[in-house]
Amino acid sequence: MTQARASRARAPAERQRARGPELAQTKSHRVTVRWVRGVAGVVLVVVALSGVLAAPARADDPPFVNWPALLPALAKGFEPSTFALCRDGSRDCVARTLAEMDRRLAEHDAACNHNALFLRNYRLVTQTYADLPPGFFADDRYLAHEDAVFAQLYFDAEDAWRSGRRSEVPEAWRIAFAAADERRVQGAGNLLLGINAHVQRDMPFMLAGLGLVAPDGSSRKPDHDRFNEVLNASYDDVLRQAREMDDPDLAVYDVPTELDGFLEFKAIAAWREGVWRNAERLVAARTDAQRRRVARSIEANAAAWARVIEAAFPYAGPFTPARRDALCAERNAR
Repeated sequence: MTQARASRARAPAERQRARGPELAQTKSHRVTVRWVRGVAGVVLVVVALSGVLAAPARADDPPFVNWPALLPALAKGFEPSTFALCRDGSRDCVARTLAEMDRRLAEHDAACNHNALFLRNYRLVTQTYADLPPGFFADDRYLAHEDAVFAQLYFDAEDAWRSGRRSEVPEAWRIAFAAADERRVQGAGNLLLGINAHVQRDMPFMLAGLGLVAPDGSSRKPDHDRFNEVLNASYDDVLRQAREMDDPDLAVYDVPTELDGFLEFKAIAAWREGVWRNAERLVAARTDAQRRRVARSIEANAAAWARVIEAAFPYAGPFTPARRDALCAERNAR
C-alpha cells in the first residue's frame, strides 16, 4: 500500500466547536424542510427532462427514480482496497456486523441512550441488505466488503467517543453523539445527524479507500447507485420503526403522501451522489496537500449539515424527551 493511496482513506480530525444557531423549533424545521424539498425539486426537474421511468417498487415504498445512475463515473484505473476487513467479501461478514450492532443496541437500550435510534435504523437497513438475493449487485463480494468497512467506521467513531478520545472523532459525529448524550434533539434530529455523519462524512473516505474501479476496469458506481434501491425499500420501515420503538413524536414529521416520501428520499440520493463525487476528488488528488484540502472540505460540509440539523430539531416548545424516555422505560420493564 502506498502512502499516497492510504491517505485517501483517512480524514484529519477537525477540532472545531460545533454550535448551531439558536432558532425557534417551528421556524427552523420549516426552513430545513423547504431547503431539502428545494434540492429534491431540482432533482425532479432533472429526472423529468431525462424522461426516465421509475423502477418497480413495493406498493408501500416511495416512488423510485434512481437519477444518480444517469450520471457517469469519472475515476479510471483499478487500485486494490486499502482495508483488510472482510476483504474476501464473505456473506459471514454481514452476520458479524449485525451481531455487533445488536450488542451495542442492547447497551444503548438498557441506558435509554438516544444514540439507539440511529443505530436501530442503521441495523434495519443492514438487514434489508443482508436479505437480498445473490446477484442483486454486479459484485456481491465487493458490497459485502464495503458493508463491513462502513459499519466499522461507525463503530470506531462511537468507541472513540465513548472512551473520551474526542480528538479522534470527526466533527459531524461529535455533534451527533453529543446531541444524543445530552438529549438536545428530537428523534428526527438524531436520525438525520447519524445519517449525515455516516454518509456525507464517512462514506467518501471509505469509497476512496475501497477503490472506485473494479479489476476489469469497470466502474463500481452502478452498484453504488443500485444501493439506493435498498434505501428506498427501507424508507417507510425506518420511519415506522423509529416512531414505534424510539420516538412517538416522529409522527409529526411523517406526512402520509407518496410525494413527500419521494422528495425526502431524493434528498438522501443527492447526498450519496455528492459522496461519490467527493470520493473521486480524493482519488484524483495527486499530492498530500491536495488530498488534505479535499478532506477538509468533506469534513466541513458534513459538520455544517450537522449544525443545521441540530438547530432544526431541538427539544423546545411542545417537544420534550418525556414521551420518548417513557417508551424506553416501558420497554425495559417488560
